[in-house]
Amino acid sequence: MKQIITFINEKLKINSNSKVNTDSGLRDLSDIKSRSFWELSYKSPSEESRDWSKAEGYFKKKSKPERLVNSIKDRNKLVRRWSIFVSIGWEEAYQVFRNEIVNRGYYTEDELDKYILDRYNKVKGFSTTLAKERTENYKNYLEVNNVKYQ
Repeated sequence: MKQIITFINEKLKINSNSKVNTDSGLRDLSDIKSRSFWELSYKSPSEESRDWSKAEGYFKKKSKPERLVNSIKDRNKLVRRWSIFVSIGWEEAYQVFRNEIVNRGYYTEDELDKYILDRYNKVKGFSTTLAKERTENYKNYLEVNNVKYQ
């Protein structure tokens, strides 16, 4: 037993230059390729406005995300609603929609999380009220899903 301890001590010399992983449990998505989410493009500004107002209405009415996700058969609408729910910070809904997107095979968890990580990195430097709110919502999403974002 003493030989093993000696061997380990020789191999694991810890000094002031040694680094300790402080991000234990966090997923590093730096090696995940960013994908373009074509489902997030709208045909017109009015379609986008309608989508946002419906999603915000569901949030205000405290609709059941499970019922909402089960009523959506269209891939575009499913991905757009997920994105909106992340942006407005509705955790219960974005987790349900995230799981459904993965279950239907549209994207992996890593791809979805990388998309939000990219959005977080784009807006975190802006100082408008809306940008600060979105930054916090993206940050919360990344924390909930154990993604390294700094």
